[in-house]
Amino acid sequence: MADDVRPTDDDLLAREARNGPRSALAAGVAGMCGLVGSIITALLNGRGPSSEARVLTLGDTLSRAAAGRPQPPGHAATLLIYQGNHAFAFTIGGLLIAIAALAAYPAMAYLYSAARARGRVPAAALVLTAIGAAGAGIGIGVSQTALTLAAANFVDAADHTNSAAVDTQNGPLIIAAATLGAIASILLAVGWLLICLNAMRVGLLTRLMGIVGMFAGATIVIRDLDPFGAIRSFWLAALALLILGRLPKGRPPAWAVPEAVPWPSQQEIREQRQAMRAERGEPERPARRRGPAPGPDDNGGPKRGAKVPAPRAPQPRREDTAPGRPHPSSKKRKRKRRT
Repeated sequence: MADDVRPTDDDLLAREARNGPRSALAAGVAGMCGLVGSIITALLNGRGPSSEARVLTLGDTLSRAAAGRPQPPGHAATLLIYQGNHAFAFTIGGLLIAIAALAAYPAMAYLYSAARARGRVPAAALVLTAIGAAGAGIGIGVSQTALTLAAANFVDAADHTNSAAVDTQNGPLIIAAATLGAIASILLAVGWLLICLNAMRVGLLTRLMGIVGMFAGATIVIRDLDPFGAIRSFWLAALALLILGRLPKGRPPAWAVPEAVPWPSQQEIREQRQAMRAERGEPERPARRRGPAPGPDDNGGPKRGAKVPAPRAPQPRREDTAPGRPHPSSKKRKRKRRT
């Protein structure tokens, strides 16, 4: 009975083939929504009011107060009014980023399941990814929506001072949702790194795709490395094509068998090349010489292969340096010594 319950290798491959299209669709949605949402948010922030245009000197402030004119809103208030006037666009951008975080989980869970069937993968990777994706999606979506609604209400408010703008931005719901999104993003990044690392070890991801995937996971927390999320979005798109088998070079061999097919090391690659040359009857290439140039051997002489200078021909003795006759320079030396 145990053999009937236990899934066979064919059942495992069939299950991966059955769940592959849905996971690839989730990866594509996550990549597209994340890229579009990040671009919308970046464009809106780039067109926002400049802080230098709202700087007032002390003389201007005193003159306005003496004349009875109201002080213009500061930079924080102006920025919040700008967000309120573009509340719909800011909300769409935040919701797209939240959908990208939620949609990334099915794709990463599929990759985790395939890697775990072929090797040892810590179960904490899936738990961290699930909690991180759900928390990041909910936190980002709720905080951005609450902030834009508060900004829209601030536009119609009577108090447009900086202190009122700061109080509006630090609402309890906004702070709680933003904190949840920040903590969940760290958990999602750790789970992402673990899944990509183990999938690369068992051969499901190439070395390049595994390294880029781990880097894309790190950009979830360190956003300065990928401000628009382009690297993460393109990696998710590549993962979708990999799951569907649409990459130009096809899928790695580990996807065709229910066991790990690790990538060969550099030593194994060299041995395979030598074996192929031996089969074709090609001469073995000489090993490359590494290290410094050859020096003297143990006996003090030059090593074999080192260049030895040719002996000089004997030169005739000059007349002024004949034996028994002092050299002219010796007189000068004696004069110097006497002085």
